[in-house]
Amino acid sequence: MPLMHAPLYLAPPSTARIREHIHARRLGAIVTPSSGNRVPEHGWWAADSGIFGNSYVGDEAYMD
Repeated sequence: MPLMHAPLYLAPPSTARIREHIHARRLGAIVTPSSGNRVPEHGWWAADSGIFGNSYVGDEAYMD
């Protein structure tokens, strides 16, 4: 039987409690430059372009 994995839920790392779950790898972080959230040091993460308006904010916001 093949190994099965549960889907990974992504959340913005906006509170200490959520960051705790991200560091423990129970959640993944979704970071968007316009939200001000940073890529966590530990855990899984995904980048969201944040294009909900008329312009792309650029990649530099992820690199700070």
